[in-house]
Amino acid sequence: ASATFTRIAVLFGLALFVVVSRFYLGLTATLWPTTWDAWTFAADGAFGLQPSFAAGRLFLAAPALARVAGFVYLTLPFTFVAVEAAAARDPARRAPDAMVAFLAVALGGYALYFLFPVVGPIYLFREFPLVLPAAPPLAPLSASAAGPRNCMPSLHAAWALAAFWLARPYGRGVRALTGAFLAFTLLATLGTGYHYLVDLVAAVPFTASVVLGALSIAQ
Repeated sequence: ASATFTRIAVLFGLALFVVVSRFYLGLTATLWPTTWDAWTFAADGAFGLQPSFAAGRLFLAAPALARVAGFVYLTLPFTFVAVEAAAARDPARRAPDAMVAFLAVALGGYALYFLFPVVGPIYLFREFPLVLPAAPPLAPLSASAAGPRNCMPSLHAAWALAAFWLARPYGRGVRALTGAFLAFTLLATLGTGYHYLVDLVAAVPFTASVVLGALSIAQ
């Protein structure tokens, strides 16, 4: 009975998340008229290039790859459905609920958006990815477009990584599916210009803390 109640509560939470997410993302732009993209742009530049611009140009050169990555980006929640289905076939295994992990990543990540507001290169640099701009001064920037400050950390990267970690006990098929979604999602987050590479890097410790927390609860 408790498991059924938990699943109903999680489904209700997911439905509520979908309803309020647009308002919440819009609120990040309202409360933060400036962004901290100068620092993330500089951090990416420390790699010797701007990975988001490189991935964006790759998408322009390979539109089929861009379409596949975009499709994966939009259908990422299905990886959690696959993990849930695999878990249902092995009810004896004590593992964190995939949908609970999905919701925990969403809530935790959304809270962090208010601590480090970043809008992403697609909103800030109008000629992305064709023209690589000079590094802006390390100061808050005014975004020309009303994009949400939802870059740090990348929730798409965090969700894909969480699904991949949660799929480990359930066989090669589920691991291969979530691994492919992880690879294409990481590429899509950069190639679309929605994120900087450091957003993806920040998603790793954030996701690890959420998944480890879910594991401790499951055990």
